[in-house]
Amino acid sequence: MSTEDLLRSRGLRPGDRVVVCLPRGADLSAAVDGAIAVGAIVTVLPAGLETGDLIRGSAARIMISDSDDAIKAAEDSRIRQVIGSAELQGP
Repeated sequence: MSTEDLLRSRGLRPGDRVVVCLPRGADLSAAVDGAIAVGAIVTVLPAGLETGDLIRGSAARIMISDSDDAIKAAEDSRIRQVIGSAELQGP
């Protein structure tokens, strides 16, 4: 399943906001490319930095991240789903 298909299956629609908080690399590229292909508005936040306020203040419905700190911040926000990089790689 492509990243675009995965994101669509998880409910991401054109115009939705998605936060991506991953280290630079193939997973970051796949997440951003897949979200753009869906037509989502993408915000990329640097992995490993203090981004909690940015995540809590975002209007994102979905976040793609493996960071425990980012996931904790998502619990206090409007984000409804967190997708880990392992899911982007498929089976």
